[in-house]
Amino acid sequence: MKLKLNIEKKTIIFLTIISIVTIGIVGGVILPTLYNIKNLEDETSKIRQYMEKKYQDTRSLSNSKQKIEEIQTMMADFEEHLFYRGDELQLITMLENLATANKVNQKINQSNLDKTGDGTITFSITVNGDYINVLQYLNTLEKQKYFINIKQLTFSSAFTPQNKNPNAAVMNLELLLYANKR
Repeated sequence: MKLKLNIEKKTIIFLTIISIVTIGIVGGVILPTLYNIKNLEDETSKIRQYMEKKYQDTRSLSNSKQKIEEIQTMMADFEEHLFYRGDELQLITMLENLATANKVNQKINQSNLDKTGDGTITFSITVNGDYINVLQYLNTLEKQKYFINIKQLTFSSAFTPQNKNPNAAVMNLELLLYANKR
């Protein structure tokens, strides 16, 4: 049985077959390819973000390394200002020279210079002399090379009937000094 088809029907069948083949190609080849491209784009984006994060981490590490080097350079400058256990004689000599240079009498009342403890040295000093000289002593003490913390300072007049100097003053100091081990 032979079918007789006219040109119109042949064209419609031909176009239908081409449409079905085209839909098959689009559905079987192009759509999976587009899906793969989308997945690759997502993965590429994730890799780019990962690489940017790693780059930032590397820059941060580089900056940290540079800051550490700067701090080490600065610490070398502070080395001479640190007090080390074993330098107690130099500290006492410095305080005595300070008193002599400022023409005041100095007495170290108590200290823990001879004890090895928590890394701090405390001492109490009484300074007597002319008001201006006592102030100059305090000013010079603050300018010394060691990092000395003044915990307490009391200042009073030393004028008494026995001491007729109206400019006489007494200063009591409680000092703290951080001590490092060699």
